[in-house]
Amino acid sequence: MPIEYAIPPPDDQLAFFEFLLAAKGQLLQEALLKTVSGCDLAAIDADAQRYVPADALCVLAGRGLRAELVFALPTILRANPRLLGYYRLLLGFSQKSFYTKAFGLSGRIHTAMEQEGTLVPGMVDRLPSLCLALNESAAHLVRGIGLDRLTRDNLRDLSLLTFGPQLRSGTATL
Repeated sequence: MPIEYAIPPPDDQLAFFEFLLAAKGQLLQEALLKTVSGCDLAAIDADAQRYVPADALCVLAGRGLRAELVFALPTILRANPRLLGYYRLLLGFSQKSFYTKAFGLSGRIHTAMEQEGTLVPGMVDRLPSLCLALNESAAHLVRGIGLDRLTRDNLRDLSLLTFGPQLRSGTATL
């Protein structure tokens, strides 16, 4: 039977797949979990108590989830600055909209975290303020999702929903 259609091979999708695998190791939930495994859990828990709204912590605890899955913590960002991108993706912001003066995140000081995995001089002292700002937004996310729908898989999927268009637009960087 002759083929009447001309469907090309999925070359873009294969390239996206390779980029996705790399992102899992650097920018997505898998990278966060790997980073956490090398950190002091007492320091992470202390950060959660200090930088995360108590009601949001209770919602996460009610689902058996740890705070760092949703909330940026200085201990985590010091250990792996690239994870600023994880929290950006989770909150649904493209790089173009996130790294702007309107958000207070313009310039190399913040993009170096996500793209190069480095903390430029002076940024370590600013991590608490950055985490508080990110976590205010993340608390809205947690409250909006609600206890019955808050799962690790749904959080992963939210990040991927933001990451996908970034890949398609050709602006994704690792």
